[in-house]
Amino acid sequence: MALIRKVKNMKNQITFVVEENDDINKLRSMNYDIETRMAVVDRLFTNHKDDADSSVFDSVPYKQYSKELQEAYVSYDIAKENYGQSVLRPIVEEKTGKKDISFDWNLDFQTLEVTVTL
Repeated sequence: MALIRKVKNMKNQITFVVEENDDINKLRSMNYDIETRMAVVDRLFTNHKDDADSSVFDSVPYKQYSKELQEAYVSYDIAKENYGQSVLRPIVEEKTGKKDISFDWNLDFQTLEVTVTL
């Protein structure tokens, strides 16, 4: 269960700050992995945007790196969904008084503020 330090309710949004824990650290690490991989892909695009052909994108290392990035996205999405359902859903249902409510959420890894959009 997330420890909530502050809650702010708005019409279609709930924000609160959670305490640091293993789940948060796992999500942060997975997000960092995605961001660093995306930076490399972005650098490849930038460095090769004026190439006469697209051979760099047909290379084995690029294809492998792209595959690993895709797998990282899938793993992160699964972990985020699990956290949202197991930890955040009970909080959202308590704060809204509604069961099985649909919501999206985002976590600021610096401030640990969760923003839930209903």
